Amino acid sequence: MIFDDLNIKLIDSEDEFDKFHQFLIISKSTFLKHISILHNSFKNNLLLSISYNNQYIGFLTWHKHIKRLACIDLFEISESFRRKNIGKFFIQEFLKFLNKKGFVVVELYCAPIESQHFWRRIGFINKSFSTNDGKIELYKIIKENYKQKKDFSIENIKIEDNFKNIIFENDVYIDKENKKLLSPIIINGSKNWHIEWNNGNIVKTESIKYITKEVLYEGDYIIIEKSIF
Repeated sequence: MIFDDLNIKLIDSEDEFDKFHQFLIISKSTFLKHISILHNSFKNNLLLSISYNNQYIGFLTWHKHIKRLACIDLFEISESFRRKNIGKFFIQEFLKFLNKKGFVVVELYCAPIESQHFWRRIGFINKSFSTNDGKIELYKIIKENYKQKKDFSIENIKIEDNFKNIIFENDVYIDKENKKLLSPIIINGSKNWHIEWNNGNIVKTESIKYITKEVLYEGDYIIIEKSIF
């Protein structure tokens, strides 16, 4: 299959949604039972389709969860077009779209459970910390690194959980001009965890929830993009 023949677009009219609905019926989609959810996604400009030779072969719905965190809700590729890397291509293009929109993390629930194998193959990993129990949750970091500058400093960051287990410890490179980390740190974790930050002269130790300007907490994620010094 030539990926240039694939077309990803937003379903943006009732006529297009009707055609999409017919595609679901003909393909005997398991998501027909969620047609009201799909229509709501369409009305909110959150229903993306993928087509081949002007025929629908799959779709994706998503929503903005909180700030820069996106969630994939429903995703399907027609049976006859599976195992051709089309699903992987669709998700990769969608992640590029999210990155341009400023999102840093995308997550999802695995339903059915067997779908986790597909998501893991394309780089999604388990959430080790979650406020939702009993479901398989996966996530993927989509934030790109900043362009490296010549004039940078090196600082050390260590993050520990509430049991003193070291979750992250490494030197980070800081752009001296704007104080941004050249490679942002995004960790699935708790705002009650502790951070120790050393710039070579001063060591600061604090609970993450009290560092609100440089260390952000969005959803279940610790996001560090700027030096606290």
